[in-house]
Amino acid sequence: MQNLYKKLQGLRRDIKGAIAVEFAIILPVAITLLVGIMEVAFMMFVSATVENAVMSASRYGAIGNTSTGLSREEAILEIVADNNFGVIDMDDVTLTTTVYSSFEDIGEEEPYVDANASETYDAGEEYSDVNGNGQWDEDMGIAGVGGTGDIVVYQISYSTNSLTALLDFVFGSIVHSAVIAIRNEPF
Repeated sequence: MQNLYKKLQGLRRDIKGAIAVEFAIILPVAITLLVGIMEVAFMMFVSATVENAVMSASRYGAIGNTSTGLSREEAILEIVADNNFGVIDMDDVTLTTTVYSSFEDIGEEEPYVDANASETYDAGEEYSDVNGNGQWDEDMGIAGVGGTGDIVVYQISYSTNSLTALLDFVFGSIVHSAVIAIRNEPF
C-alpha cells in the first residue's frame, strides 16, 4: 500500500504529457472560436453583398435606362446578379420595388375617414384609393419601378444558411435584407 502511495506522489510531480493534456483541452475551444469567427465574417460579407446589390440596382433604376434591350425590372435584376460577387443564389432572391409620390408616404396607410372612431380602418369606411387597386391598403405604395420624379423603395431579401452548417440548429436560416429609397431622375 505504501508502495502505491509513493508511486501516486511521484505521478503528481511528473510533468511528462502535460502539454498534450493542455492541448486536448484547449483545441476544441480554439477550433470553435475559429469557426465562429469564419461564420460571422461570412454572414457579414453576405449582408454587405446584399446591400451593395440593392444600392447598385437602385442607382440603375433611378436613371430609367432601358438601352440593354431588357425591361427596367429585368435590367435591375441583372444588376443585382452582377453585383453579388457570386455569393447570392439569384433563385432565392426576393426583390420588391414600391413606388410612392413622396418620401413622407413611404409605409403610410391610405387615408380614410374613421367613422366609428376605432382608430383603425373598418370595412365600409370611406377611404382614398391612392394606389388605385380598388381596396384600402395599409401601405399606399404601388408595385413597380416608377417614372420620372417618383420615389422608389427597393428591398432585397435573401435567405442563407451558415457556412459550415454548425450554427443552423441554433439560428436556422438567416435572412439578409437591405432597403433603399431613391427618387427617380428625369428621364
